Amino acid sequence: MGSNTHYKLDPHEFQGFALCDSLAPLTFINGADSKAAQMFTLAHELAHIWLGQSGVSDAQASAAPGHRVERWWQPGCG
Repeated sequence: MGSNTHYKLDPHEFQGFALCDSLAPLTFINGADSKAAQMFTLAHELAHIWLGQSGVSDAQASAAPGHRVERWWQPGCG
């Protein structure tokens, strides 16, 4: 990839990420993914910002998440 700013990211390997920062939080969504997947990833990464935890979304939806923040859920919330 190097300095190639037009390199297509494979959505099967990488969907997006969130970097939490008190001054300038950042989310990145892989534009090569489907629109529905992009919307889900955006919501997911915004939840990371809301929780104050940086994170990377990969396409391993069938695998149990390894990081505690990816398993965060409380019954009755919402």
